[in-house]
Amino acid sequence: MKFIIPLCIFSVNLFIGQIRESRKIIIINNTDTTILSTDTKSIDSLIEINMKSMYGIGSEINRGTKDVRIEVFIDSVFAGMEQATISVEEPRDTMRFKIGNKRIVVVDKENTSTKDNRKIIIDEDVTIRNDRNPENKTDDIATWAGFGMGLNSFLNANNGFAAEADAPFLMLDYAKCLNFQFNILEKRIPIFKEYFGVTTGLGFQWNNYGLIKNIDVFANADSIYALNNLSVNYSKNVLRSAYIQIPMLLEFNSTKNVSNNWHLSLGVVGGVRIASSWKTKWEVDGKPLKAKTKDDFNFNSLSANAYAQIGYGNIGVFIQYGLTNVFRKGKGPELRPVSGGVVFNF
Repeated sequence: MKFIIPLCIFSVNLFIGQIRESRKIIIINNTDTTILSTDTKSIDSLIEINMKSMYGIGSEINRGTKDVRIEVFIDSVFAGMEQATISVEEPRDTMRFKIGNKRIVVVDKENTSTKDNRKIIIDEDVTIRNDRNPENKTDDIATWAGFGMGLNSFLNANNGFAAEADAPFLMLDYAKCLNFQFNILEKRIPIFKEYFGVTTGLGFQWNNYGLIKNIDVFANADSIYALNNLSVNYSKNVLRSAYIQIPMLLEFNSTKNVSNNWHLSLGVVGGVRIASSWKTKWEVDGKPLKAKTKDDFNFNSLSANAYAQIGYGNIGVFIQYGLTNVFRKGKGPELRPVSGGVVFNF
């Protein structure tokens, strides 16, 4: 009889324990072992209480401790034991591990210089991403690299659009005055986090100046000039120049997320001329003909443009204003370039 009462109490406790589905969390950090026991209803709060120990694990990894082995187990009376091992890869500022297939603990430190920036995220039914470039990255928020297209024009000495009196033979056909930019390299130097920085890089610019008048363009050591062509009627008559360009821009960003970032860039873009030519097209007895003459046409060898770009995400609009003349001083009309258009960053 004296064994019946303890046996009943033990059976009741066992039955209650089965109903509550007890769980045991075992954290092994090298030779240190921590065992935490709880039920399914309290597991979230228990993990939150033990965040500090997880911070410590993260600190060991971020300090570059060698031979760090961390294992996490969840023991369930009904589900058996599930195991996950933390794998540490470069860079050492992030570690991720999974417990079973229902719970993920992510220890992520965005800024290695500040411990407060380390965060632990607990979520359910999430697949671990093996991604070394987080979606909201901040190291590639510069807005120089990309492709741009717009229109070209000339400004006179009074900062007005050039008229026939300023350059009679350089009256422009704006449908053929296209500006193309292909910027291939960029480097951003942060000044204040992701919000303010200096950007430089490398790119190419092509300028097309379509001419309205039916003229032939020539250049000598003294000037650029033109003569009327009375023998053919040009369907295309374009002066062209191409430059390698290097920017020096101050960039302002509204957020670190590239996809929904408002940005503003202001600065100067310098250039070195690498090519120039005059290209024409016409027809004789229905047969299309074309010609191309390569010459410097007294285009300035160096250029400098004030540059501004504003945009959202990977799309923006730009305008640039010439700080140097289109042609060498005294070798052609006193005109400065101006252009504007759309840019698509990548």
